[in-house]
Amino acid sequence: MPAPCMHHPSGLAQEDCAPLRQLQRVVRASDSAIFMIDAAGRVSYANAGTERMLGAPPGTLPGRRLLDLLAQPPSDERLQELLRGGGPPLQAGYRCDTLLQPRGRQPLWACAVLNSATDATLAAPSPPPGHLIGVLTDITATKVQEVLQRKVLDAMVHDVPLPGVAALLCREIERIAPDATAVVLEVDDRQRLSCLAAPGLDEITTRPDGQPAGPHAAGCGPAAWFSEAVACSDIATDPRWDGWREPLLARGLVACWSYPIRGRDGCVLGAFALYFREHRTPDDLHRHLVDVSLHLCSLLLERERAQRRIHQLAYHDAVTGLPNRACLLEHTERMIQEADRDGTPLAVAFIDLDRFKQVNDSLGHRAGDALLRELANRFRAASRTTDLVARIGGDEFAAVLPRSGHHEATATARRLLAAAERPMRLQGARWRTGASIGIALYPRDGRTAAALLHHADLAMYAAKQAGGQRLSVFHPSPGLPRDPPGAAPDVTEPRAR
Repeated sequence: MPAPCMHHPSGLAQEDCAPLRQLQRVVRASDSAIFMIDAAGRVSYANAGTERMLGAPPGTLPGRRLLDLLAQPPSDERLQELLRGGGPPLQAGYRCDTLLQPRGRQPLWACAVLNSATDATLAAPSPPPGHLIGVLTDITATKVQEVLQRKVLDAMVHDVPLPGVAALLCREIERIAPDATAVVLEVDDRQRLSCLAAPGLDEITTRPDGQPAGPHAAGCGPAAWFSEAVACSDIATDPRWDGWREPLLARGLVACWSYPIRGRDGCVLGAFALYFREHRTPDDLHRHLVDVSLHLCSLLLERERAQRRIHQLAYHDAVTGLPNRACLLEHTERMIQEADRDGTPLAVAFIDLDRFKQVNDSLGHRAGDALLRELANRFRAASRTTDLVARIGGDEFAAVLPRSGHHEATATARRLLAAAERPMRLQGARWRTGASIGIALYPRDGRTAAALLHHADLAMYAAKQAGGQRLSVFHPSPGLPRDPPGAAPDVTEPRAR
């Protein structure tokens, strides 16, 4: 008979002790929490991994209930029952992913596996009925990525607007890490910051809008400017926060970590930040959150920029950057709805350049494009901020003039005429062009965008037939459109050389 093993109270044979000692070493060295609880839910054994995961001092777990170490019960209800004890015996193994919140520690996601201790195949006698062997493995990194990706990508698939998706991401981060407040900022082509989402900061979030990124622009500004992470453990004393710190400190936010959001080409698309109510450095959970969030924000902002480029191509003129005909018609329909709702007037102006072909034929298309761009800028400057100016053809422009009756529309048209008449230099020579403008009024001259544009076109044609460099208002009665008083300026020099 082999000699009994003196290291085990069961008196196992020596050859049976070696595997047990190896198993003990594995259990003790494991980062996973490995434990045994009795039928009342009290710990009869726990390895060091259990102590680390739950924040218990070494050797203090036996006799305690695991549920007492948690600030909240596990998110999985069946797991709650098993850890509480006193319930029906576990007939088969149980596995689940659950959110644990140990007291005084960061929440973590764990994969929990529980089996009846009587199912063990060791040669040693089994524990009394009701004992369970459990293993908790930290899967926070994987689970955080899974949860955030699923929710954010689902929102993107359902075409939730950019600020809405960014706000969803921030709220999920704050749910997983309640001690953090998340912020997502976008950086435009001119390196200006705009806040996409900061649901935990309210009106503070409006302050960065339009501010340039820079080395002294709080946390996100330097992160975007230098394209590197910026850590601030004390907002109260960091000089980069001059002019920004007071509203944050008033809310108890004392630390901030900011990170650049980069696209696939390495360019900075925005910035992501976590604010805290205590002076601290990042821990593993927050690093996981940041890594996943930066990836998702990059996808989100790159997608948004791609959609904007598509929209720009579909709704804007490539030469002047102005809205095109499709955009003009859609906008006019919206303005018609607004005019009906508010009982306000509306006008549409059709602008045709005089002698533009002469410039193109004499100087070439590059000069013609330069002329169009200059006139587009002039028309924008001559219009009100509420007006929309579009290029709808080769040398044709149009303008939608909300809240404009006859008087307001003709006043705007005269400014457009004056803008078109001013001379400009093209290829070193002085050139002067002009325009003919027709105006249609809503609802008198049409109740749709197409009808208004058509009647404004007819009025423009009448102005051109009358000699050009003038405006004409469409008249609904038979006959030619009529000109408003004083609309035909005295043109004393040619509009093109």
